[in-house]
Amino acid sequence: MALTPTALPLRGEFVIRNAYVLSVDPAIGDLPRGDIHVRDGDIVAIGPSLGTPPGTMEIDAARMIAMPGFVETHWHCWNSLQRNWLTPEAGYMATKNATAKFYTPIDFYNSDRLAFAEAINAGITTTYNYAHNVISAEHAAAELKAHTDSGIRGIYGYGCADLLPAAQAMDVASLRQAHKVWEAGVARDRELVRLGVSLRGPRSTTPDVFDEEMKTAKDLGLPIIFHGGQSPQSTVSTEALKAKGYLTPDLTLVHFVLATQADRDNLAAAGVSLSYTVHGELRVRARDPAEQFLHMVAGGVNVCLSFDGNSISPVDMFSSMCLAWDMGAPKDGKSTEKLTAVDFRQVINMATINGAKAMGYDKLVGTLTPGKRADIILVRADDLNMAPFGNVDCALVRSANASNVDTVIADGRIMKRGGKLVGVDQQGVIRAAAASALAIRQRAGGRFTPKETERRDY
Repeated sequence: MALTPTALPLRGEFVIRNAYVLSVDPAIGDLPRGDIHVRDGDIVAIGPSLGTPPGTMEIDAARMIAMPGFVETHWHCWNSLQRNWLTPEAGYMATKNATAKFYTPIDFYNSDRLAFAEAINAGITTTYNYAHNVISAEHAAAELKAHTDSGIRGIYGYGCADLLPAAQAMDVASLRQAHKVWEAGVARDRELVRLGVSLRGPRSTTPDVFDEEMKTAKDLGLPIIFHGGQSPQSTVSTEALKAKGYLTPDLTLVHFVLATQADRDNLAAAGVSLSYTVHGELRVRARDPAEQFLHMVAGGVNVCLSFDGNSISPVDMFSSMCLAWDMGAPKDGKSTEKLTAVDFRQVINMATINGAKAMGYDKLVGTLTPGKRADIILVRADDLNMAPFGNVDCALVRSANASNVDTVIADGRIMKRGGKLVGVDQQGVIRAAAASALAIRQRAGGRFTPKETERRDY
């Protein structure tokens, strides 16, 4: 069952009135009562009591916080269908490995659309789709179509098929062809969706394969992302990467819980970003992820937040910010005891401008700034879990959750209004995802075989 795309809302002109504006732009600061004027996807002006042309649509945000849309930096969207397949005996990796080869291109499309709809609903307007199971060029095309059909901003990180042997390179020819087709697609808004490369990393491939894949990505000028340092078997030598010229600002490393001081120094000096999946890192056995997190921040590394997968983390950036703040507390008797605690605004930056910087979008989004694109969310400040109104940073990090997101504007399109998705067939997304999930489980068989007693009333 393939989901039928719905037309995206049109960009137009409107003004957000009387919001508490948290711009994340130091030059603008916070406005306790401010307006945001948007025209054709651009932020035109920010300030109190803005004048606008007669007839301009107004959005009353008197009891809301306006802030940049969240930027998520590492999400394996293709396996979003497996969210509720995990058991105590078989977690994320075992489930992924057992089912990865049974996805069709339609399944990838439906899985991605589920991820993107949930992201938009939660106020996430940009995501890095770390596609580490590109079974065929058709599968990649289906995921790229899901991006453009959803209206969400982001990078599609073209990778290899899951469990590809370490000595076998990814399909470099298909990557080059995808890049050629994508770059020629003038009708597509490449400012909204960009192509990147998701690699396996130096410890999951042979040195020759890793060099071939890195050099291909560099030749094409594509941003690069890979996992590393989440276990002793996956440790990464930043000295080796530096020696080969691979440590550059277009690289994002994921996890790196086992980084040394030298590693942190190398990342900071080169402008390499760290994508930290705070919920997932807590399951790392080899090192305290909170200790590493605080050292990364103190060392000047551009730290941003991510989910990894919806079977690992909740699709809720408020939850990630809250946990990041908890992790950012120094501990007596630990190597962090003399470091400064991470504050609320730092984790807000991690969820917005830091992520935009990691993905190369910081000139376009990540702050509310005139001239940037309008990726804006409105968070209700008068909901039960948000009352009484006080310190806004504290409210967003400690009290808010995805259910408080009232309005989502992605590239000037109003994608959610009054707590309801706009231009997204929510029930259609759910039905298509459920149909694909059922089909994959039937193909996989064994413990995944659907039981006759299961509810299927979608």
